[in-house]
Amino acid sequence: MRELQFCRLAISLGVFFHGAAVAQVFVTGLGGAAALSNGAAASQSPVSASNYDSKVGQALNLAAGYHINDWFSVQAGYLWNRNRIVTTEIAGAAFVQRQSIPSQNALGADLLLYFRPRSSRIRPYLSVGPDWVYVLS
Repeated sequence: MRELQFCRLAISLGVFFHGAAVAQVFVTGLGGAAALSNGAAASQSPVSASNYDSKVGQALNLAAGYHINDWFSVQAGYLWNRNRIVTTEIAGAAFVQRQSIPSQNALGADLLLYFRPRSSRIRPYLSVGPDWVYVLS
């Protein structure tokens, strides 16, 4: 009798957690360059102008996730980057130029939807989820 109950339980759990049986944990790490866009503004009255010129900086991206099945995955990640920014301001006859090196830290959680199965060499995907960003200047 106990053997029959155990078999029923095993079959029920196998059917219920079928996706977990083919799931896989993954870890990624990327290093590279981060670029920011440049910007400028000007006004006529009073005469003033400002712009900032950002330089390409370092970036690091670490993530870990879980393949639920061939089409869905969940992922948590950390992103860090640092760029040198040169800010120039002109107000009347005054000219000021400053340099700063802000650093950005971000934590995120994503749900990934793949458009090809895991066996494909190239797997485009759509990712959605919240990120929490902290900028230190």
